[in-house]
Amino acid sequence: MIDLALMLQWLVLAAAVLPFAGRRDASLFHPYTLYLVFHALVFVLRPTTVHLLGFDEQWDYMRFTPTDAQFVRTLVVADVGLLAFAAGSLAAGRPPPDAANPGPSALPAPTPAQWTAFVATVAALLPLALFGAYRDALIFGTLAAPGEAGMFEPAGSNQTYFQNTTAYVVKAHNLLVPLAALTAWLARFRWWSLAPVALVVGYRVYLGSRWGMVLALGIVLLLLLHRQGLRWPPLRMALLAMPLLLGFHIVGENRDVLRNALGVGEQRYEQRTRNWPRGLAKYDTPSFANFDFLAYVVAAVPERSHTYTYFTQHLELFTRPVPRMFWPGKPRGAPVKLVDLNRHGWFGKRTVSLVGDGWLSAGWLGVVVTCGGVGWLLARAYRWFAVRRERLFPVALYCCYLPASVLWFRGGELVGAVRYGAWMVLPVLVWWGLSALLTHVRMRRAGARTGDAAP
Repeated sequence: MIDLALMLQWLVLAAAVLPFAGRRDASLFHPYTLYLVFHALVFVLRPTTVHLLGFDEQWDYMRFTPTDAQFVRTLVVADVGLLAFAAGSLAAGRPPPDAANPGPSALPAPTPAQWTAFVATVAALLPLALFGAYRDALIFGTLAAPGEAGMFEPAGSNQTYFQNTTAYVVKAHNLLVPLAALTAWLARFRWWSLAPVALVVGYRVYLGSRWGMVLALGIVLLLLLHRQGLRWPPLRMALLAMPLLLGFHIVGENRDVLRNALGVGEQRYEQRTRNWPRGLAKYDTPSFANFDFLAYVVAAVPERSHTYTYFTQHLELFTRPVPRMFWPGKPRGAPVKLVDLNRHGWFGKRTVSLVGDGWLSAGWLGVVVTCGGVGWLLARAYRWFAVRRERLFPVALYCCYLPASVLWFRGGELVGAVRYGAWMVLPVLVWWGLSALLTHVRMRRAGARTGDAAP
C-alpha cells in the first residue's frame, strides 16, 4: 500500500509542476516555486527515503511509529495542502505579460536622496544589530540562572525564553542579513561588497544557525537575478546550491562545527555516537523530516486530542510582541492552548509545517483554508512586486521577505512568519520612509527658492 501511495505522490508532484513550468510568470520569484521545492524535499523525497531506507530516528525521538494507514494518510494530507496552495496562487491572478517576463533590469540608479537615506538607515540600525549580535553570541545555547539576563528553560518545558532582557535587542542581529544583502545590491555586487554577506554568513554558522545563512544567500540570489533580468538561476549558480545544502546538513549535525574548528568556547550540544546499519542513514536528521512530524500530528489530532485548535494558536500574534520582562506572567506560546502535542508522545521542538498547522486548526478544512490562504496571500504579494519591478523599494521589500516564507512553510506558525519577516523588511521600510522624507524636504526647499508651491 505504501509503495503505491509513494508512486502516486511523485505523480501528484509532477502534475503540480508541469502546468506551472509552462506559465509566463513561472520563476524563482514566484512563491509557488518555493513551495514546490519545499513539498518535493519534505513530502515526496523524505517519505520515499524513510520507507526505502528504513529511517526511524525521528519516530524514536517522538516515541511514535505510524501504521501503514497513517503513513498513507499523511501523504494525502500533504497533497491536499499542495493542491490548496496551488489553487490559492491561481486565484490570486497573474501579473500582466510584460511584468511576468522580466528581461534586463531597467531599475534606475538610486537618487541622491535614496543614497543618503540608505546611509542613514545603516547608521541607525547597524549599532543595534551589532549589539544584538554581541549579546546573542554571549547567551546563545547557554541557560541563565534565576535573576540573570539571558535564556532560561522552565522545568518540564521544551521551550526557552528570555528573562531580564528582550528579543527586540538580542535578536536585532537579524537586521545584519538584509543590511548586508542590500549593500551588495546597491554596490552592483562588486567583489568587495560581498564581504559583509560573507561575514554575516560566517557569524550565523559560528552560532550554529542554518536559517540565517539560507536567508542571507537567498536574498542575495533574488536581488542578483533581478539585476540581471533572469527568471531562473543559471547552471553555475545552481551548482553553488550544493555546498549550501552540504553546509546546511553539517551545521544541523553539529551546531558547534565552526566553534570547534576555531577552538573557541565550550561544546553546547551533546554529540551522539550512532551505530547506523546503512551508510545513508546518517542523513536521517530532523532537517528535512517535516513528513515525520506531520505524521505525528495527523495521528494525534483529533483521535487522541479529541479536539482541534480552531485557529486559536494565531492569538499569539497579540501576546508575543509584549516583552516578557514587562509581562512576567505572559503565556508561553498561544494564550489559548487546546492541543498539546507532547501529551501523546514527545514532539519537543519539532515543527508542524504549514500543512500541519492547518490540520491542527480544523483537519481537512483547516489544511485547505491555511494552505490556500497563504498561497493566495503570497501570490498577491508577487503580483504587486511584478508590476513594480522597475521601482527600487518594492523590489527590495519583496526580495528581502520572500526567502523568509520558507520558514513559514516549514514552521507553520503565523507568528513566526511575521517575526522573521519583520526583521527582514524593517531596514527596507526605514530606508523607504527616510527617502520619502528627504525627497519631500528637498522639494519644499526647491519650491521655496523658486517661489513655487511644493507638490
